[in-house]
Amino acid sequence: MCFKLSLVIPYYNHPLFLKNQVNLWNSYSDYIKRNVEIIIVDDGSEKSLDCLIIEGKMKVPKNLKVFRILEDIYWNVKGARNLGAKVSESDWLLFHDFDHWFLEEDLKNIIEYPKGNKIIYQFKRFREGNEASLHKETILINKNCFLNRIGGHDEDFVGIYGGGYSLFYEMAKRKGMSVRIMEGASVLTVDNNKFKDLMGSEKVKENRDRDKLKKLRQDKLSGKIPISNNIIRFNWERVI
Repeated sequence: MCFKLSLVIPYYNHPLFLKNQVNLWNSYSDYIKRNVEIIIVDDGSEKSLDCLIIEGKMKVPKNLKVFRILEDIYWNVKGARNLGAKVSESDWLLFHDFDHWFLEEDLKNIIEYPKGNKIIYQFKRFREGNEASLHKETILINKNCFLNRIGGHDEDFVGIYGGGYSLFYEMAKRKGMSVRIMEGASVLTVDNNKFKDLMGSEKVKENRDRDKLKKLRQDKLSGKIPISNNIIRFNWERVI
């Protein structure tokens, strides 16, 4: 099947969000299911995502693929996104978190939007009907530019919460890419303050060592420590 868009979504211990997401994916029209593949990368959750889907007797959309990282690596969301990009089948990658979602009309507009290969697209974000701040990790990017021009996410930042995003944008800029907000599409998210119990144990993995993050970023930008294109440093398997 020739997909036009790949949703790449890391997952880590979000079982109570799972049913809502699966119901949304199943509700998409045949047009979306033909043109959009959904790639979930289970980042070493305590209970495998595929087991939860089977135990919950959830209907698996035909365009859903689930991959599992076989080690519980400390804050490995960058590696999970790299894996999702690598196994994707379309030319365009739409990265977002598991507590975010796109409605059908937004996905249709993204597919049909006249995209430029050297542009990273961001999206307006809404929480319970109110506009929220941009989520810099929710982006649409050309697959070849992500993997080959930029080199994917630098996995030297694995283990640090939020690590490496300013470096990612700086490297994209150095490679001749620009950033633009896409009109006609937005992303929705939950109010995490109201749904703390839904967040699972993901917060346990956070390391908010800002000094360490700042130093590593500065060393990378100055060339003291080289940018690493050594991605997917773990074992993984496809489970659905």
